Amino acid sequence: FLPKSIAITGSGIIAVEFAKILRNLGVDVTMIIRDKVPRNALMKIGLDKDVAATLVADMVRSGIKIERNAQVKSFQVDEKNPNAPMTISLEAKG
Repeated sequence: FLPKSIAITGSGIIAVEFAKILRNLGVDVTMIIRDKVPRNALMKIGLDKDVAATLVADMVRSGIKIERNAQVKSFQVDEKNPNAPMTISLEAKG
């Protein structure tokens, strides 16, 4: 069983791996990152700027949505219907 969509917070290697895997399995993926520029977020974890830029371009090309300069403020779960989608509220970082 796969979810219809998923939000992944963070821009580390594990987050990118899960985003790519789930997107390749047909899940709508949104990555939520605190940095304004996704390439810069990946460079902070040690990737070369060209590798980071190529990786971001590949993620976008594959259909992964990237919410920039954001972080999760809150989330809501419908306790009466556990199969209902979770709602996530974002706030601008800074």
